Amino acid sequence: MSLRVNGLSELSVCRQLASNTRDSQGGGVHRLGTYALILGALLTVLGLLLGFGFLLSGNEALAKRFLPVIPIGFLSAFVGVVMTLLGEPDRHD
Repeated sequence: MSLRVNGLSELSVCRQLASNTRDSQGGGVHRLGTYALILGALLTVLGLLLGFGFLLSGNEALAKRFLPVIPIGFLSAFVGVVMTLLGEPDRHD
């Protein structure tokens, strides 16, 4: 017993839907991943420099504001790497 949609099997329907999704969103996911990676790297570096800079200078109140930015930046960079690897870049043939 096989499901048919407009004369096509469910496997060919799934393949068609996957190719449409990949063609319309693949480059966007890759680009968004690149932006997330850059943003994450900037947040991590800024958090490290400012957080530890304020901590070593004795200003613990400002250090407490910038040190939590480090894991947020790291997670953003990690999400950016995953999105970049899973999304395909736009290819213009």
